[in-house]
Amino acid sequence: MGCILSSILGVIVKIIKFILNVVIKSSVKILSFTGLYVPFFYCLYVLFIYIIFKTDFSAPSVEATLFYVGLSVSLACAVVILFRKLTSPFRPTAQKDNRRSLREPNRQTEKPEIYWSELYPDILVHEYKDRYKLYKRKNGELRLFKIEYKDDD
Repeated sequence: MGCILSSILGVIVKIIKFILNVVIKSSVKILSFTGLYVPFFYCLYVLFIYIIFKTDFSAPSVEATLFYVGLSVSLACAVVILFRKLTSPFRPTAQKDNRRSLREPNRQTEKPEIYWSELYPDILVHEYKDRYKLYKRKNGELRLFKIEYKDDD
């Protein structure tokens, strides 16, 4: 009997954990998309202030005025974030990527000539037909730090 109850309890705990996980993930997605995370964190901050200082925001006072001004500013920020997220598909950023891919059609298949710089021994050079990629050795790692394009002359 005890084994069955513990199995049932385990299943119930897993279901509750799954439901909480879905609710939290969907809430985070909704808050991040709509921009409501700004007023959410503002309300958490105000709750912290309320708990520490026992401030009464319902009575007319300077604190209440500051609370309502801060709340309205955070809601305005949420509206701006939501507007930017809704209008982002209409931005011309996708055209920049298309222009770049048209200008550089076969860069992935091109094999560079690779050598260490004679002037700067910690610089590794990848020389392509139209550019140089310069990698700098720092703490045992190579990191891309500059791309120089060759002149077409």
